[in-house]
Amino acid sequence: MYKMSKSFDEIGIQDDFMFGTVMRKPELCKPFLEIVLGISISRIEYPEIQKNIDVTLKAKSVRLDVYVNDEKGTVYNVEMQTSRKRNLPKRSRYYQGIIDLDLIRKGQDYDELPIGIVIFICTFDLFGMGLPVYRFENRCVDNPELSLGDGTIKIVLNTKGVKDGISPELRELLRYIDEGSVSNAYTESLEKEVRLVRTDAEWRHEYMTLDMWMKEKVKDAVEEGLAEGLAKGLAEGRAKGLAEGRAKGHEEGRAEGRAEGRAEGHEEGREKGLLEGHLAGIFSLFRKGKISMEDALEECGLQEKEFLEKFEQWKEIN
Repeated sequence: MYKMSKSFDEIGIQDDFMFGTVMRKPELCKPFLEIVLGISISRIEYPEIQKNIDVTLKAKSVRLDVYVNDEKGTVYNVEMQTSRKRNLPKRSRYYQGIIDLDLIRKGQDYDELPIGIVIFICTFDLFGMGLPVYRFENRCVDNPELSLGDGTIKIVLNTKGVKDGISPELRELLRYIDEGSVSNAYTESLEKEVRLVRTDAEWRHEYMTLDMWMKEKVKDAVEEGLAEGLAKGLAEGRAKGLAEGRAKGHEEGRAEGRAEGRAEGHEEGREKGLLEGHLAGIFSLFRKGKISMEDALEECGLQEKEFLEKFEQWKEIN
């Protein structure tokens, strides 16, 4: 799911909406893949203009930034990533898995599964080793020269990495993504398309519509969760207030103690209910696949580990 943090006039190639839009042009997407992979591609095809994969009714729907095939059937999925909050290694595994399931669901046999390449473009060094390109394949631990041969490749690009040991074209591409600096014909064509998209009324409308839709979904879920959590919190607070009021109140001050206990418990319950309601709304939207992990973490202010622990607890009772 896209994250809108800037106005349409401000977004550049790092924005996943803009990146996905620019890459819809084969004359820009094909050379991008060729530069990153160091290969020659005759042509690319777009199975769908916007690729949304929802393998089952209960599965979390995933919207892919770029999803194309080449003339050999190789499947490429490219994602722009500017935040460290998502678990990219696990996400790469998940993306590859649902792409394979989507192909199998459409009738392909296991033996016919094409080579699948998932590429993450990171504006940070995910692994902290300074490399501009991290390439991963499944190989035997005991004999690294032995490849599993499952046809899956994951590539993580680091725009902040040391640019030694890579082609001049890739070096300039990473610099353009990181700094916005145009230095050759290809990066000039990318920047030209970015500027063109900004002037397109239809793209502007789609961006704003998607932004409004996301905000409305978050608002509805939060309000729904707040209502549920407030009711639960008030009930718990009322019970706690009565119990504390009875325990503290003696015969002469029973009425006063009960009143104070109710007031204190009501307030604590209200605060607790509001917090639980807010989290419940976020959990509900996250489970339905209508909000990404990154957006959920930003909305609730939790770290990913704590968020997932609370999410699992919430699922057990909802």
